[in-house]
Amino acid sequence: MPIAFVDGRVVVGNRKVLESASVLVEGNRIAKIASRNFKIPKGCRRISLKGGTLLPGFIDAHVHLTEAGLSLANGDVRAAHSAEDLLRVVRERAADLRLLQWPDDDSHGRQDRGRHTGQ
Repeated sequence: MPIAFVDGRVVVGNRKVLESASVLVEGNRIAKIASRNFKIPKGCRRISLKGGTLLPGFIDAHVHLTEAGLSLANGDVRAAHSAEDLLRVVRERAADLRLLQWPDDDSHGRQDRGRHTGQ
């Protein structure tokens, strides 16, 4: 059954906003977006937006692009099948970034560092 979202503000992209607009959805597709004088087809379910805002086709609205970009700087651990594989990837990436330096005090578990870093 087609659905018509009516009487709302519709953001269609490129900073274009339609006031008092309607959106017709047929199946899983947006069939029509129109402002004001939109004739709703017979047999269509009607949902009033009551002046609210609709963003048709807007998918995955919650994305942290900075985090996604920063994740590319990390070592690729997808092929790690053991703790040793994982430590190898981390060790190699840390060496690339020159992060493999331990503090002089023992606040970070100096006793275990050789087991994890090969030092």
